[in-house]
This record gives sequence, C-alpha cells and structure tokens, in this order.
Amino acid sequence: MKAYLALTQNELRLAFRDKQVLFFNYAFPLIFFFLFLFVIRAAFWGRRWGGPGRWGPGSGDHGEWRKGRGAMFEDWHRRQHEQASGDHPSAGGEPAAV
Repeated sequence: MKAYLALTQNELRLAFRDKQVLFFNYAFPLIFFFLFLFVIRAAFWGRRWGGPGRWGPGSGDHGEWRKGRGAMFEDWHRRQHEQASGDHPSAGGEPAAV
C-alpha cells in the first residue's frame, strides 16, 4: 500500500508541474463522466429545469378529478356528517355491553 501511495503522490507532484497534464489526466475525465451522466439522465427522465415540465402548469389535462374535486369533497363531507349523526357511540362514552 505504501508503494501505491508513493506512486500516486509522485504522479500528482509531476502533474502539478504541468497544468495541461493536470487537466487531461484528472479534470477532463471527471468532466466527461458527469457530462455522460447528465446525458443519460436527460435521455431517460426528460427535462427538469425550466420550460414546461412533466408536472408544471399547463402540463396536460388531469381528467375530471381536477375539475370536480370541490363537488367531490362537498359530497364526501356531507356523507361524513350524515354518518356521524346516526346511531354511533361517541368517543369517551360508555363501552358497549358484551
């Protein structure tokens, strides 16, 4: 392991002498790697920043649910109150006889 660390340290020392070697040996592969990941991500998952996206405004019609959600909620709320006013024991009351 010491030999490997010494070799790496020596290569870095030599690379820092010449900036061009530093760029093409260390920085360029990292830039290429991240650019490759970005292209693959864009190819499989589409746009993310700016413009019309998958879930942004104007991204498409979401069917009747979005248009009628107020009426659906009112109907559900009304049914909950009708059910609560029925013959149900209230919270904290006497337990049911067994």
